[in-house]
Amino acid sequence: MDIMKPRAVRQESIMPCAQRSTMKLPAQHRPPTASLALLLVMVALGATAAPPYLGRPIAEVLESFGAEGVSFLYSSNLVPSDLRVLHEPRSDDPLGVASEILAAHNLGLTEAGELFLVVRSDQATLRGSIRVALTHGEPGPGPVATRIDLTGPTTRSTSFVDTEFDLTDLVPGRYELVASAILYQPETVTVEVTPNAIPRVLLRFEPAVPPLEELTVGASRYDMTGDFQHSNAYFNRAEVEYLADLGGDPVRAMHRLPGTAADGVSARSYVRGGDNDEMIYLLDGMRLTDPFHARDFQSVFSTIDHRAISSVQVYAGGFPARYGDSLSGVMLIEPRTPDARLHHELGLSTLSASALTSGTFNKGQGEWLASIRRGTVDLLLDPKRGKPRYGSLYGHFGVQLGRRSRVSINGLVSEDDILAIVTNDPEEQERSRSNTDNGQFWIKFETDWTDKLRSETLISSARFKNSRQGVENDPAEIVGYVDDVRTLDVNGLKQEWTWLLSGRQVMNWGFEAEKSSAAYRYSSSVDLFGFLASFEGVSPSVRRDTVIFPTSRTHSLHVSDRISFGSSAVAEFGLRWDKQTHLPTESGGNQISPRLGFLYQLGPRSDVRASWGRYFQSQGLLQLQVEDGIREFFPAQSAEHYIVSFEHRLRNDLVFRLETYRKTLSDLRPRHENLFDSLSLLPELQPDRVRIAPGRAESTGVELLVSRDTLRPLSWWASYTLSRAEDVVSGKDIPRSWDQRHGLAGGVTWSGSKWVFTAAANYHTGWPTTELFLLTAGGPVGNAETVTVPGERNTLRLGSYSRVDLRAERSMETATGRFRFFVETTNLLERANPCCVEYDLEHAADGTPFVAREVGRGLPRVVSAGVRWEF
Repeated sequence: MDIMKPRAVRQESIMPCAQRSTMKLPAQHRPPTASLALLLVMVALGATAAPPYLGRPIAEVLESFGAEGVSFLYSSNLVPSDLRVLHEPRSDDPLGVASEILAAHNLGLTEAGELFLVVRSDQATLRGSIRVALTHGEPGPGPVATRIDLTGPTTRSTSFVDTEFDLTDLVPGRYELVASAILYQPETVTVEVTPNAIPRVLLRFEPAVPPLEELTVGASRYDMTGDFQHSNAYFNRAEVEYLADLGGDPVRAMHRLPGTAADGVSARSYVRGGDNDEMIYLLDGMRLTDPFHARDFQSVFSTIDHRAISSVQVYAGGFPARYGDSLSGVMLIEPRTPDARLHHELGLSTLSASALTSGTFNKGQGEWLASIRRGTVDLLLDPKRGKPRYGSLYGHFGVQLGRRSRVSINGLVSEDDILAIVTNDPEEQERSRSNTDNGQFWIKFETDWTDKLRSETLISSARFKNSRQGVENDPAEIVGYVDDVRTLDVNGLKQEWTWLLSGRQVMNWGFEAEKSSAAYRYSSSVDLFGFLASFEGVSPSVRRDTVIFPTSRTHSLHVSDRISFGSSAVAEFGLRWDKQTHLPTESGGNQISPRLGFLYQLGPRSDVRASWGRYFQSQGLLQLQVEDGIREFFPAQSAEHYIVSFEHRLRNDLVFRLETYRKTLSDLRPRHENLFDSLSLLPELQPDRVRIAPGRAESTGVELLVSRDTLRPLSWWASYTLSRAEDVVSGKDIPRSWDQRHGLAGGVTWSGSKWVFTAAANYHTGWPTTELFLLTAGGPVGNAETVTVPGERNTLRLGSYSRVDLRAERSMETATGRFRFFVETTNLLERANPCCVEYDLEHAADGTPFVAREVGRGLPRVVSAGVRWEF
């Protein structure tokens, strides 16, 4: 072996050529044979020239450092000629570059005199450290705890309560260190880690007025995808995709929250006893109209692609005055920030096919992002069961206008063409088809007028059209059809201002105005026979025809003032006014909503939050229940929220949160439900359809949440909810159909360098249902002497619901990008969760008729798999 400096040294295995142990990488790590095709694709996508190191043979890079006086010794077993650089290194010095490109292959360096030996990671000795010291720029005790996010050759996230600490066992290279603390501005520094020195970083926290604005003052807010924040953490950043739910749907991820009821089939949620239409969804500040696929078939998926978002936050109550027209909750969905470099993703799974592209231009002054997704379930489903075709497209294009202003053009478009078939026998048909086109577009202007005053203006337009046609043809029981077409057009203007008066006070105010018009063309017909015609009080024949064109103008104003008292207390006072012109004139269509929120820090690790407020929700222009014969709108519903929350953070990254709430609802509009089968294709034709008109409703509960928020290697969470949701009808308390007294949820995520495993589970006690009785005085069924009578509503309970979901993902870095393979299983144990009840008429051996009860099941076991290519 001839060692020459300053060249890298290659140590060949001393073996006969036929037995030489030169390791070869798997095919995915070798240069692709179709390099010309790949080059053409990259050019077509606008890719720039290859970076200095990415894709080059590592041996070649190591040898090139000889000219800089750094020599490396390695074996061809560890560094074969086809081993290539998978990531562009952040470091500039040769030792840092070498450490980074080797770390991607689980290799490291150890020092041997004047040489550096390439060894396996567990044998490497070249490691570095960073010493961090903290100070702050105001009197008092300073930050209660500091969050450190380290990005570089070694990625790490952790929390400290000390004013000086060390980050150890770091692969040499360049790092970006971000430190954050409640009520202080985050600090970001870049530091070079070498094995021969310990760099010292001094971080000076300044009082943060923007964090005062962003601080969660009231209770019941959950940050589902952002990194751990002391005020509102619930899920860490990766878990929105790793929650092992159908398709990584960000709206479905809400089912894991304490106090949320869901049937597992629909993506919609019942939040703290409220109905499933009492949640509003805001994407980039734009309120979305019915953002669900298969809206006429339980809204199984949302139209939001989780790859195109950066965070999801949920208010399960107690939300501030800038959010209105909702009784129960608000979901805030922030779009993904386009990558500085050109970035593309292609994905294919058993549920969907997708593509995403993003990037910047003009030195970062402009940016774009586009995401398209198409469901693939119809390609796998037996055509005899239907054809569920759906897809969505999201686009964003933004430009910086000078130093203080920015404008963006955005759009979310979805389309459904879904055919569902229960029976296709010509003599006994049950089928329904739904077509939906939903397009929403908005232009957003953001301006920082001064360092303390900024505004956000949003001009929007939306167009929604849904048509539904269905048929029931069973001559022995039911013959009917539905033809339902409805449209909605909305044009709106929204503006919001934020004024940072001082480090202790921030004000927020704004207005919103919309002009909307809708059209309903509805007709249905049903004839009931035999057993179904025997339901008490149900007409055996019903015809409905409705054509109406309602219009509306809505206006709202809001103002809030957030004040910090000393270093441990923050209060927010808010007031909101709303008006809708399509509501009944006797109610005036005016709603006044006062709201209060309060945060008090009991110590460096404990917080108490409290919220109170009045909340209103108007009947949307698209929510007129023409299918149940209703042609007039009802006054706005109202709710009053009382919430108290206690949170304690332990030193081992454990977070303990206890929250209690009470929600009283009044001015409730009548609703229609099916007593037995909630999954019917054409629910308005069924004889178990009933009108429910409660005078008021009340929901109370206690929620306990414990979580450990450390991304690597293990994070977990668990929650328990004791709750009650009841309608008050004629002075009597009746459980709402989604009332669940006990609820448990939990999950665990293990994250390694290449593998991520997630397990999640949900359990709740059974939902209420109603019993059916057959009263007969003799004679065959269908005569006047025989009547089918429902018992008292919701006095029975279905069996309990439980579900275990698993997900596994394997990441693989190659010279052409990153591949992510995953498989996930929903309802792993094939639990036959009860969803509904079906009654039928049968006869005993002596000919006596009786009602037979059969409990239906919800979502079966669903196994899906897929791959994503990121490049």
